Amino acid sequence: IKFFLADLTSLNHIKVSFRTMRTFEDQMLGFAAITAWHLYRWIQDNKYCGKCGHLMDFDKKERAMRCPHCSNIVYPKISPAVIVGVTNDKGQILVTKYARGHYQSYALVAGYYEIGETIEETVKREVKEEINLELPLEKIEQLVTVSTPGRDPRGWTVTIAHLVYLPGRAFDLAKAGDDAKEVLLVDVDFHTGKCYLDGKELEEKDFAFDHLSIIQTSIKKIKKAIDYDPRFLYLLEDEFTVDDGLALIETLCPEKSCTSDSFLEKYGHSIEEVGFKRI
Repeated sequence: IKFFLADLTSLNHIKVSFRTMRTFEDQMLGFAAITAWHLYRWIQDNKYCGKCGHLMDFDKKERAMRCPHCSNIVYPKISPAVIVGVTNDKGQILVTKYARGHYQSYALVAGYYEIGETIEETVKREVKEEINLELPLEKIEQLVTVSTPGRDPRGWTVTIAHLVYLPGRAFDLAKAGDDAKEVLLVDVDFHTGKCYLDGKELEEKDFAFDHLSIIQTSIKKIKKAIDYDPRFLYLLEDEFTVDDGLALIETLCPEKSCTSDSFLEKYGHSIEEVGFKRI
């Protein structure tokens, strides 16, 4: 099937949202509409050459705009970004509301990658800017890369999702930074993948872009990783009991059965015995 991009702004036409396009039953049609919108904006933003000011033209070999005067070439813009799920031992995730812009839905900590940074440094910077927490690098775990067409109407974005495990006391230090106007705790049911705020279930429309979907994908990754990756134990305080560890596994993976012996057998190489806890 071939699709053609046409400028129909001068005609009466039906407007549809990005969320609507993402849910078209014919996914190919939705993909074509979203791609067309991004290409249209890219063409409009690059009518004139940024080097010499002449009118740009379409390149004849590849998807690009080329200046016939100085041969400057411009490709469609794809923005790399990070998104961060900051979670605690109670199965809660920190969300924010943006301080600026039109998007006032609940959002995970997120931002664009900057030149000169590693991806982990971008995560640290965004978490500091939005919720005012300093992160140690070892508590940042890369989860999944998300590149679904049309996930962000501002532009074509490829996002690397990360998870940060923090004990509950660290959450007490979180507060809205420069890029956020509010920081909230969302309760996550790791069994169903549903999110709740003050007892009310949140839907996709309550979140910015595809952030709910990213949370649900992250839940699946966490549950699979429990069997071989002990980093989820960072959710506990520096000193914890085996019972604390078992309770955490029950929170994150309710369907998983684990005993004290199996806990020590599986994670004993990653923890150090420091004594007995007074009760």
